[in-house]
Amino acid sequence: MLEIKKDKIVGKIELIKRVNKNLQISSSLNEKQKNISIIVDNLLEEIEKALIKGDKLSLKGLFSLKAIKTKARLGINPITKEKINIPESRKISLKTYEELKNKLIKQE
Repeated sequence: MLEIKKDKIVGKIELIKRVNKNLQISSSLNEKQKNISIIVDNLLEEIEKALIKGDKLSLKGLFSLKAIKTKARLGINPITKEKINIPESRKISLKTYEELKNKLIKQE
């Protein structure tokens, strides 16, 4: 059975630190981190805009993201067992590419 490790969450700040560490730009540490932060903010904003617009986002070798509509359906409240109507909505679909899946398998 595959053991799932509870690893550190890589959020925006950690991502900025990691990118900063890999860059070979001659400027002060604070200036580099500020510039990377601006780039990451813009990247995330553009991803959000694309998904809201209905575009499919594809990062080669990693994954693709797209917003999909879910149909309205009948559900059951697990506590009260009451039937409830769940309206149509949108959610994010993430599909991992084979290349990334294979790299993850090799890590085991």
